[in-house]
Amino acid sequence: MNENEVFIVISCLSKDIQQAENDMVKANALRVLTKIIDEQYVQSLDKFIKQALLSKSEHAVSSALVSMIELYKRGGQSQEVVKRSMSELQEKLFSSQDGYLQYQALLILFEMKKNDQMSCLKLLYQLAQSKIHASITKCQLIRFIKQSLLNNTALDQRTSKTFIQYIETCLPKEDETVQFEAAKSICELFDVFGSVIDVEVAFQVLVQLAQNSGKPVYKFAALRVINKVSAKQPRLVSLC
Repeated sequence: MNENEVFIVISCLSKDIQQAENDMVKANALRVLTKIIDEQYVQSLDKFIKQALLSKSEHAVSSALVSMIELYKRGGQSQEVVKRSMSELQEKLFSSQDGYLQYQALLILFEMKKNDQMSCLKLLYQLAQSKIHASITKCQLIRFIKQSLLNNTALDQRTSKTFIQYIETCLPKEDETVQFEAAKSICELFDVFGSVIDVEVAFQVLVQLAQNSGKPVYKFAALRVINKVSAKQPRLVSLC
């Protein structure tokens, strides 16, 4: 495809984003444009992404977030385009009533901040004290918190305690997916933090999932973790 053809395709997609009445058409055009646009034209995506993020259509907002993830991975000028929408991203993460939009915003914000340890901790600390609506977002937050507890050298005792308490609060009265992720994380953290972690409660949750869950995938996953933990902490088997 020569340069003229590329320009025509980009112009057509840009026209769809701006003039199409159907939100699905706008969202799909933005995703496709993000994948094919050349670095020399990428600055033109800035206004499209901001418009989509402010849209009342959840589909349009989701397409903007997915496009931002794609752009940020490309690096260069594409990353700068994403960074200019930082405030809109944070608003979606902390204010959106849609859990899946929160999940997508969390992914891109963590990716943007992961090389700045203090900013990363601040983001996770704020989220641990916020209301999260979807199980998928809670699970991802637990994974990021576990990752920070194990690897972030800027972590202080107060923040560590808050993070561990958050994971422990996810054990009771939660969706089975969240319960499993929290219990698995606590068992993995026990190897590092020892008695600071209440591993017995997490182990009991895993046993209950293995015994009572109506979904085979949870039973199998729980049994795998139980087997791994029991090899290191055989005393926990008495809880079964």
